[in-house]
Amino acid sequence: SPELPDWLKSAGAVNCHWILTYLAFMAGRGPAEVLWVISMLPTSYGQEQLEELLELESIVVYHTLGVFFTSLNLRIVGLFICWHQQDVERAIHLADSAESSRSPSDKIQDAEAKVLPKE
Repeated sequence: SPELPDWLKSAGAVNCHWILTYLAFMAGRGPAEVLWVISMLPTSYGQEQLEELLELESIVVYHTLGVFFTSLNLRIVGLFICWHQQDVERAIHLADSAESSRSPSDKIQDAEAKVLPKE
């Protein structure tokens, strides 16, 4: 099996990757969602524009697409959450297995290096 990149072996790096992924997704999809929600508010300028510029059939298509893409975005975020959790669990498992495979003398040397001052 291929070697995993180093960032997939660290829970902190995995969390950083997924936070940036969530932010990028929200930056890309958030504005469209916000505009659609605003266009549904009864006192919004957007609703006035929709009624003025579109016929009833076009408004129905507009809102149908809004519901579809909102549902799709929620599904994608759900997948992101599942993948994020799996990546963190894998990173923790890899860190635990790497720690348990070290020899006791290596662990003692690391502990001494942290406690004893360097001369």
